[in-house]
Amino acid sequence: TILLFNEQDSYTVEQISQATGMDAKTTPMIVGSLIKNLILKTDTVLQGEEVPMTATVSLNSGYVNKKVRVDLSKLSIKQEQVRDTEHVQKNVEEDRKSVISACIVRIMKTRKRVQHQQLMTEVCCF
Repeated sequence: TILLFNEQDSYTVEQISQATGMDAKTTPMIVGSLIKNLILKTDTVLQGEEVPMTATVSLNSGYVNKKVRVDLSKLSIKQEQVRDTEHVQKNVEEDRKSVISACIVRIMKTRKRVQHQQLMTEVCCF
């Protein structure tokens, strides 16, 4: 993406997408990451985490960094964390269901017969 700026001073996000062959979903995310890290600058305000497709982006010629390596993956990590969180929530919910089922089975084996309300209070105590 940054190599494009050897040919021209500024591009729209849509032009960057076409020139690099990236799809319309990942281009604003990557360009947004470069803008957040001050490598690129834009004429418009970011919409949340992404840059609008019509925004004009130019290279920040005053960018200086003492580090040898620069982490440019800040935005993509956030989206991966959201996916991981959803996956963890689903797993936790399934685990809870199985624990509750096992608890009900243990109570019913010992009591043989129990009213629903009493069963609910005993399950909540575990």
